[in-house]
This record gives sequence, C-alpha cells and structure tokens, in this order.
Amino acid sequence: MTDLYVNRNREVEMFQVFHAHGCGPEIYCSFQNGICYEFVRGTVLQDELLQQPSIYRLIAAEMGKIHSIHRGRPAEPLLWPKMSHFLTLVQSSNTRTPAEQPCTKR
Repeated sequence: MTDLYVNRNREVEMFQVFHAHGCGPEIYCSFQNGICYEFVRGTVLQDELLQQPSIYRLIAAEMGKIHSIHRGRPAEPLLWPKMSHFLTLVQSSNTRTPAEQPCTKR
C-alpha cells in the first residue's frame, strides 16, 4: 500500500532529474505503481567501510551534488508534511480491526 504514501509522479520526476545530473539511474518506463530503471552495480557498505575517510568523503561529495541541484522552481519543504502524513497513515492502520486490515500473503 505504498501508493498511499509515495507520490509516483514525483518519484519518476526526481529519478529523471537525478539521472540528468549524473546522480541516478535511467528510467526505462513507469507504470501504475512502479518504475523500471537501469541496474547500477554496487556494493552494500558495511560499517567498517563507512568509517573510512575515503568512503565517507565520497558519500558527502555525492550528497552535496544532489543537494546542489536546482529544478527551476523553489523547493517546497517536504519533511514535516511527509512525516505528518506517514503518522496519520500509521494511526489509521493501528485503529483498524484485524478483519479490516489488508490481506497479505505470507
């Protein structure tokens, strides 16, 4: 039920912006509740690697690159509205009876 929280149009837009600036994979297609994008080879960073100056400096440089992207329109604050929306969704799911919960396969 991620579609209740994730704005798919904005997600695709951000992927396209990041890709145009060399910060993300290319999107091949998007559909109702998902996207298909380029595979980017990589390695999961373990704690030991994250503590190495050469690694965390690269991460900081990439984060700086992402945060310096300007999309031509003023950025709107999203953190608190998104947190509030998430908490509302969590509260509404906690007040449902088990019969009202969405059915999931295990």
